[in-house]
Amino acid sequence: MLDEHSFALHQADQARTDLTAIEAGLEIIQAQLARLPTRREPAQTALLATLTAAAIILVAIEGFGGHCLTPDAGLLLCDSDSALS
Repeated sequence: MLDEHSFALHQADQARTDLTAIEAGLEIIQAQLARLPTRREPAQTALLATLTAAAIILVAIEGFGGHCLTPDAGLLLCDSDSALS
């Protein structure tokens, strides 16, 4: 009877150890899930990238090619003669 009792205690101790290992693994998975971005964060990043690119393009057009724009033809390539006049 003593052997059966010690065997049951050994099984309970091993089950407790297994449960602790599973719990530690679960905590690691929960921490990794907490670090994943939400749906809102990638959308905000994409919007910010789009607006930044648009601003850079507008600055480039106004800064480097604004004097080559004509109302009737839109954006034209400048040649050296028309840029001076």
